[in-house]
Amino acid sequence: MGLIIDDGLVIVDHSATEHLNTTRDGNPTQFKLDGLLVHSVYKRLKNSAKFSKDRQQKVIGDNCPLIYAVKGSDDLSTNVTSTKRLLEHTQSIISDICEKIDGEVDGMVAMPSNFPLANWLAKRVQRETGLPIFNDVFRKSTKIEAATRAAALAPTRIAGLDKRQRRQLINAVKRVQKIEGNIYAAKVVPPSLRAFFDPIQWQGLNCPNTHRLLLVDDLLASGGTFLAAKSILEAHGWVSPMHSVTWFSAV
Repeated sequence: MGLIIDDGLVIVDHSATEHLNTTRDGNPTQFKLDGLLVHSVYKRLKNSAKFSKDRQQKVIGDNCPLIYAVKGSDDLSTNVTSTKRLLEHTQSIISDICEKIDGEVDGMVAMPSNFPLANWLAKRVQRETGLPIFNDVFRKSTKIEAATRAAALAPTRIAGLDKRQRRQLINAVKRVQKIEGNIYAAKVVPPSLRAFFDPIQWQGLNCPNTHRLLLVDDLLASGGTFLAAKSILEAHGWVSPMHSVTWFSAV
C-alpha cells in the first residue's frame, strides 16, 4: 500500500509501505482544519527511519512524490501502469466521501493550479453527486502578492514569532522572490511558515452566497490554500465552507 521511487520513477506498489496508503483499506481519511472538515482520498504516511536520515529523500516532491511525478516536476515521473494501479480503488473511496457530504454542500470550487488535478477530483465527485462546479473563482497569487504580508510581518514581533522564526520567515520571503517566473510556488516555503503567505486571489463567484461550497484541492500540506479560500469566501459574504476534499492527506 505505498510507493517506490526508482531513479526518479514513482511506482505504485500496493505491497510497499512507504509514502502513501494506496489501497481501499484505511481510505478515505478526515482531518479537522479550523472548522473545515478535509476529506482525503488517499492517506499519506510518515517517513520511515531510513528516509528521515536522508534529508533529500525526505523532502523530495514536497513529501508527496506521486503528485509531482504526475505533474512531471522535481525530476520525478510515473507511468500508465502505476496510474491505473492507483485508480483501482479511487471511485469506491470517492463514493464514501460523497456519502459523508450528501445534503451538506450545494456546489464545488476547485483551487487554482498549473495542473488540473483538483479539477479531475471535482469532476469525479460531480459524477456521484451532480453538484455544479464553479470555475475560476480564485487565481494563484503572484509571488509579490503572496509575499507582501509575510514581508511586512517578518521584521516585527506582531506575528508572535521569536527571533529565529522571524529570520526563517525573512529567508522564506527571499526564496519566494527568487522563484523563476511570476507565480507563487508554496513548495519553496516550509509548511510551518505558509500561513504567512497569501496563495490565492479572489476573482468572483456567480452563485447565491447561501451556497455551501465544497473546496477541492490536490494536496493537503499546511492547509494554507483551503484556509485562504475559506477566509476569502467569508469576507465576500458567502457561507463559511464546512467541507473540503483533496487527493492526498496531510502527513
